[in-house]
Amino acid sequence: MFLVTNSTLTKIVDGIWLQEGENLNKEYPLHLEIDSRKVRPGDVFVCLQGERVDGHNYVDQALQKGARGFIVEKPLSTMEKQESFFVLRVKKTSQALLDIATEIAKQYSSILITGSAGKTTTKQILETILPSSHATFGNYNTPIGLPVAFSNIPANTKWILSELSASYPGEIETILPLFSSSEGAILTGIGNSHTEFFSSTKEILNSKALIFENVSNSHTCFANGHLEGLEKDLKRMHPCVQLYGFDASMDIPIVLLGMDKQGTTFSFSTGGSSYTFTLPCFGKHYVLNAVACIALTMQLCPSLKVAEIQERLQTFTPGKGRGRWLHLFHGCVCIDESYNANPLSMKMSLEAFFSFPASSKILVLGDMLELGSMAEQEHKKIGTLVKQCHAKRIFYIGQYGKSFQDGYGTSEDVEYYTTIEELYDHLQKWVRKDTAMFVKASNGVGLHTLVNKLESMVK
Repeated sequence: MFLVTNSTLTKIVDGIWLQEGENLNKEYPLHLEIDSRKVRPGDVFVCLQGERVDGHNYVDQALQKGARGFIVEKPLSTMEKQESFFVLRVKKTSQALLDIATEIAKQYSSILITGSAGKTTTKQILETILPSSHATFGNYNTPIGLPVAFSNIPANTKWILSELSASYPGEIETILPLFSSSEGAILTGIGNSHTEFFSSTKEILNSKALIFENVSNSHTCFANGHLEGLEKDLKRMHPCVQLYGFDASMDIPIVLLGMDKQGTTFSFSTGGSSYTFTLPCFGKHYVLNAVACIALTMQLCPSLKVAEIQERLQTFTPGKGRGRWLHLFHGCVCIDESYNANPLSMKMSLEAFFSFPASSKILVLGDMLELGSMAEQEHKKIGTLVKQCHAKRIFYIGQYGKSFQDGYGTSEDVEYYTTIEELYDHLQKWVRKDTAMFVKASNGVGLHTLVNKLESMVK
């Protein structure tokens, strides 16, 4: 919770008052909002000017919902002066957001998390096991979203766990100045995501590895060691980084001990000791995320007992669209990975599903977006990979169905669709006993709406 007065706020953003509203020295908890539909009583509405939407056009809606005040770039000519709200003018509202976030970050110890896949899940696992920590909500991980998330940190928080986006060159460089230093950092991996903006995986690595620049503790830097052959490059840039992965040569080697419907059991070695844990999720990709979080927690809280970490880990539940399990009719299990997909996350989650204990497996897959010129090639690779699953039926939706078919081959076991409604109509009959269904695509494909329909079958 960040307490502020209007007098302090104007100094932080270097603004001028168009309307002072309440007492300049009255303290209140600062909550920011950039979407007028989400404004709650007491929020400060920041009027962002985008290419298609101008927040200045939505001040009336925000005021009706109880906004305390407005941070603007231009006068609000349609509003009469009132003492019930304030209007603070700045040169650039997007910069004002960053200025506020910088002040908030000074109050906490920061942990930074980035990568091509698994950022949000890693952040949520770490929040589960690290005492007095708070994970910024959802995927508010951009120069605009992160400041909004910062303004909603609860009381009694020591550690803020921040997910950082690096979707295009220069984005992460805009976010990093919010943190004068950090207490730890995790790179969850790199792969061919956002390749319409980056020229190579090495450029992606160089961008994401910037999170290690200002870590105050050399023992709290961790990275997924499976880095598309760029492991040595990362070590040259940041020798202190500890690589974790399923290889004995890693700094933190991981051994997968078993997977069943109760979860995944694994062991890893660090600091001369070996530890065994069980994670209530299915798959190697979850294990990678969990190991980074456990190793970091052990460094930050050395007095925390291993048994307590295991107890906390058992309470972790994947978020919607991020690997949660749905138990449908007739004992059918649906693994919901509908929130996002790129070549790395698709490969890791599919390989996990190949080992899932079920007599019948159904795949529901869709396009991986933002791959630029590599899109057809990457979808063909996924088609080739899916052959190893021996699925009973495969349903594909999206514009890259032909590329998927080029990799998988022509088969009566694969059906291609262009609409969610048509796909759902044909999918229902496959909800059978001892069947496991896996759903994954980029969020823009809309498979989350299909999952919602499947979930309604439970009720």
